[in-house]
Amino acid sequence: MALNLIISTTLSVVLYVIHGAIGLTGLILVFGVLIIIHYALHLYNKINFKTSLIKRLLITTDDLIRHGDLKEKCDYLLLHLKDLIPYEIASLYFFDEKNEDVSYPISYYSNCELDIGDLSISLKNGVTFNIIKREISI
Repeated sequence: MALNLIISTTLSVVLYVIHGAIGLTGLILVFGVLIIIHYALHLYNKINFKTSLIKRLLITTDDLIRHGDLKEKCDYLLLHLKDLIPYEIASLYFFDEKNEDVSYPISYYSNCELDIGDLSISLKNGVTFNIIKREISI
């Protein structure tokens, strides 16, 4: 906050001096350059943010490969995916095309206490299973 105040005050003084020395045309040119610089810095910050997300995703993927069985991989993925995509509750399911009863998650993450039964999905009448089944058969 203080840095913004210092920068904006300094720029205001510089623009005032330029206006007095060069006139309105010089002021407009300098102001245009400042807008371009601001936009370039904005793009740089966006690229930096996305680069850090990609690096964290690559690290997570690399670590995921090293983990043991499928259950451990799923647990690890849900735990570390939260660093990239904020969520309160997440679960991973495996669906068996032949079993159309109820499916329970192979892994889940939650900030609060949950009974695994709360995360069950009824497959017989469920929209999720019908969509998955339709996509598999295509």
